[in-house]
Amino acid sequence: MTVEGKLTKEGKEYLLNLGFRNTGNPVQELYLGLANSEITAETTLENIAEVTEENYERKLFNFKEPLSGPDITRLFNMEEINFGPWLNDQNENVLAAFVSDKKTGDDGMLLIYFPVEGNLAPFKDDELSVTEDNLSFEME
Repeated sequence: MTVEGKLTKEGKEYLLNLGFRNTGNPVQELYLGLANSEITAETTLENIAEVTEENYERKLFNFKEPLSGPDITRLFNMEEINFGPWLNDQNENVLAAFVSDKKTGDDGMLLIYFPVEGNLAPFKDDELSVTEDNLSFEME
């Protein structure tokens, strides 16, 4: 199953400004993070509840070259992305994954979000993996 990503308002503004107004700087690195709160198009890094497990960190990743069809252009994650192992049982579910331009903190951009379905509260020693081609982001 592929998880479909959605642009945040901040992500849309960034892409439009960079692509059509020649303002801003290209993102140098992309990081995938996990949130214990729902993320919507209006969400920013400042108002998410990011996972706080001591062995958690945002993971550097990249997308493959876009695949284009007649009505759509789609990106997929290039390789498997692994989180964990968790050092403690988690009481809160992971509700979303997100793409940011910063490895830590809330001063960067939240560009894309991926809602997570089901109950996903890792236990001690669990690892969460996103397999290659499992994150998808498209533009119509």
